[in-house]
Amino acid sequence: MSNSEEKSWTNKKVDHFVVVNNVLGKGAFGKVYRGFCVEDENKLVAAKAIPIKSISDSGKMLELIKREIAILQKVSSPFIVSLYDVARTSNNLYMFLEYCHDGDLKEYLKKKEGKRLSEPEALIFFRHIVEGFKELQKHKIIHRDIKPANIMLSNGIAKISDFGFSRVVEKDDPALLSRLGSPLYMTPQILDGVPFNFKCDVWSVGVVFFEMLYGTTPWIGDSQVKLLQNIKSIPLKFPENPIRSKEVKDLLRGMLKVKEEERMSWEEIFNHPLIKDYTTPALAKEPAPNKDDLEQSVSLNDNYIKKNLVAGYLTNPDTVQTKGPDAIQQNILKKQEQQTTSSTQQSSQMTSKMEQSSQKVNEIVNKQKENEQTRKNILKINEYILYERNIAFFSNFVIQKLIKAYNDSKLQVPADLYFRIIFSICKYQNMQLDKMNEFLNQSKTEGFSEQVWQKYKESTEYQTTVKLIRADIDHSKNFFEELFKKTKDVVTHSFNKETNKDKQEVLNKFLGIIDKTFTLDNKFKSIFKATLNEMIETLKPQIINGKPDKEILVIARYLIVCNNPYLEFKISSFDFNKFYEDIEHISEEEIRKQVLEKFNQKASK
Repeated sequence: MSNSEEKSWTNKKVDHFVVVNNVLGKGAFGKVYRGFCVEDENKLVAAKAIPIKSISDSGKMLELIKREIAILQKVSSPFIVSLYDVARTSNNLYMFLEYCHDGDLKEYLKKKEGKRLSEPEALIFFRHIVEGFKELQKHKIIHRDIKPANIMLSNGIAKISDFGFSRVVEKDDPALLSRLGSPLYMTPQILDGVPFNFKCDVWSVGVVFFEMLYGTTPWIGDSQVKLLQNIKSIPLKFPENPIRSKEVKDLLRGMLKVKEEERMSWEEIFNHPLIKDYTTPALAKEPAPNKDDLEQSVSLNDNYIKKNLVAGYLTNPDTVQTKGPDAIQQNILKKQEQQTTSSTQQSSQMTSKMEQSSQKVNEIVNKQKENEQTRKNILKINEYILYERNIAFFSNFVIQKLIKAYNDSKLQVPADLYFRIIFSICKYQNMQLDKMNEFLNQSKTEGFSEQVWQKYKESTEYQTTVKLIRADIDHSKNFFEELFKKTKDVVTHSFNKETNKDKQEVLNKFLGIIDKTFTLDNKFKSIFKATLNEMIETLKPQIINGKPDKEILVIARYLIVCNNPYLEFKISSFDFNKFYEDIEHISEEEIRKQVLEKFNQKASK
């Protein structure tokens, strides 16, 4: 289609869909346009238009397109982009695909510092992709073109897309030879033009996973020949920074073996602890029977934090529902069943009507774009709420650090101070969660327009976040109950035997906040700040004059943040995973330097 022809049309009705001249992107064989369902204008689709002329001119292209359609019609997974329908006009073949609202992984990485993700976030993406490959393996499908641009994002789920180069491997098929795909992510066997198998996708997913973790691909080259030479001659090397876990690096080594026979299989990846163990909820483990109530509660709290420390855009794969036919597919099937001569005539009349009503379609598209802007606003509100929730869970994370250090005899402080600090942080966390729960239950709120707030309350994001916050509250209150009993006993005992009047006054004031009210009033704020400062001052001589364990330095750094979390976590898009990663992996010398700087800043105020 020439540029003038391209610009001349505004919309077309094709079968059950309206295609709008608004290009979303380019696929392997044609442009992808915005579209929507005739039956429901709010149901968006991505319409891939493939010129008939280009198909008829190339037998190979026709074969690839037929293959892509056949493959997408076979598979059904929330981690694979759906094909709704296929239709043909005099000029184009149309594939109507699932509309992914949030772009692709390539664009997502571009927005991140260093074009990389934290390890926890990269692992969630990786698990989504692996879940998609479980479905592909079931149907013996090789993708052959896995790269960040072909991983689409929609509602917190990563989805494999663009099956233009895929194929089904039959039982007696010889090894594949065609050199298709994107060079940087291609297996060396494809680059070399030698036979390859299912493990070509293992390689490509490994390269994408490496890029998510490090911000670069493991090998580069200014040509396919040079790239292949580098892969064969330069051993896989992991950058020193950012620091990544041994488990992740071992998995990458297995996926990026140059020799295919040495490379991991999909079955091995599906059964790898990073995949298999993740789907087993940590809270299913029963606490040891010989533990007291508080110890059991601490153990459960630790497990809950490991699973839920940071909430964000991505959905944990084990919470994603298995995919069935969605509303668009159901409508199409229903319409196909009911189709008669009269409905065909109606369809013809509707086609004519649609062609005559460009203004109407423009109104629909403008409305859809308004809806998309509303969705962006919804995501912004949700981001803010999860940001506040993640600050609350930072408090819980600090509690677990304190408990571990105390139990390991690294944190050597009086018992009353230990219980006062973890109790006050725990109470603050519960106050924050209660505040967010109240915020979510409001009919209107400051900072957001009433219309946008109501739209948010009708959204799936709202439902998911409410469910998360309520689960957080239930868990945190249970932990608080056990901590409440023990703290009251310890502080009361210390007060009764204390002879120093100043210390007695401190303990007496603290007894005044050992209750089950969660109101962030001035009384609590004052005692909370005083307790934080008392703990920091207790640790300070050890940090300034001695050689404390790194864990104590990390705790001191976290306690300083607790004093004013909003000073550290400045924006709602703050990357909490990266924050934890940076501090946990920092050198002892650097963390000591940071803590001393914070001490000096406080002293100069």
